[in-house]
Amino acid sequence: MRAQTGTSLLAAFADWQPPSPRSVQDLHQAIEAFKAPFRQVTEVVISREPLAEAAALAIATREHLLVHSKPGKAKSHFARTLFSHFDGAVYEKAFTDGTLEEEIVGGIEADKFREGIVHRRTAGTLVTADWAFLDEFTRAQRGTWDIMLGILNERTFRNGPDVERARLHTAVAAANFLIATERFLAVRDRFVYQAGLPDEDSRYAAIRIDQVHGRPVPVVPEEQRLPLEIPHRIAAIVLGQDPDQRITLPYWLSFLKDDIIRRAVKAATVRARKNEQVDDRMLYVSSRTLAKASDTMKASALLNHRFEVTKDDLPAVRYAVTTIEGDGRAFSSGEQMFMQAMHDAIAHFTEDDFNEIEEILHIDDVYHEVRAGRKLQFKSLNHSVRNRVLTLLRHTTWEDVNEQACIDALARVRPAKPEIEALRHEVLSNIRAGD
Repeated sequence: MRAQTGTSLLAAFADWQPPSPRSVQDLHQAIEAFKAPFRQVTEVVISREPLAEAAALAIATREHLLVHSKPGKAKSHFARTLFSHFDGAVYEKAFTDGTLEEEIVGGIEADKFREGIVHRRTAGTLVTADWAFLDEFTRAQRGTWDIMLGILNERTFRNGPDVERARLHTAVAAANFLIATERFLAVRDRFVYQAGLPDEDSRYAAIRIDQVHGRPVPVVPEEQRLPLEIPHRIAAIVLGQDPDQRITLPYWLSFLKDDIIRRAVKAATVRARKNEQVDDRMLYVSSRTLAKASDTMKASALLNHRFEVTKDDLPAVRYAVTTIEGDGRAFSSGEQMFMQAMHDAIAHFTEDDFNEIEEILHIDDVYHEVRAGRKLQFKSLNHSVRNRVLTLLRHTTWEDVNEQACIDALARVRPAKPEIEALRHEVLSNIRAGD
């Protein structure tokens, strides 16, 4: 069976349950209202709890989800049921080899075309949708992918001489097969969250599916749908765009997350060289994906009503860097590799190591603040971290700290682990290169 690790992303917190999605009184109730549709969809689409968690993370980070499996695994059912719980316009398209551009971004306006301007009517298209279900995604042609990528990634559409802002929050793409071409790999990399579904359901899941098969999908009354402002607010907080709330990610956890991913990629590469089957997402993790994985940890923290990332949020990173197993039975091979790398990394580093990471990077912060002539305050620093940094700087307050004091303080940090020493050396090299 699939092991329980880290925090539960969709667990209900009884103290903050709102009476309805439209009677939310504060952020904590908004978080609970946000999680409810993902739990509800698993009552209709059986044995898809991890897939629901991946969808929750995608929406909480304003990213997209790609689901692939053989036909008949309820991919479409899952997406339609989920989006039925949300306010907003839904764009749905089943792609074929002959899908036309106008089916995605609208037909050309005849009046403007006569003037030599190619301008499209985007009402009711992917450009004006809040949510999208892109079925048979791999059947789309290269030109169609190119059009969609601008909307999926930059949320913009160049409409003739105008640049139109796309409303799209999150898309779920479904595919019955994947393509090994370089072009599709580039397209696929834009989907931070990816899931596969097994060819065969477990005996228990098959029995449960029998019980719900043929039932009409429950109609979600308008008053029970999640207002758009809730997922928008959740994503804004996670992405650091909310003026009132922010989630902090300690330097040591950012370092540890990157170290875990490095270990997992290294292990995957070794297996691939032996011609062993491996999750191809683990063979290369881009800098963009590394940064997106930080958003995943922040989303995990917020869904558990925390405003600082902790070690408990590390297991959620696998959703951003591996192809997860979308049903509830077991981890995928990529997830297993990630979890082993996480176990090894946590066993390798000590609390003293993590303290050294915080010291090195906060001294670096101090250096750049001093160099820029800004007044040092650092009120948000943990008390113990602040005291350790001041001790290394050989000052009792931030007053009179200068650039040389920072360089000298970095020299006093003597990491035992080579990975942390490499970090210290890189910080010092960057400082000297800027002098």
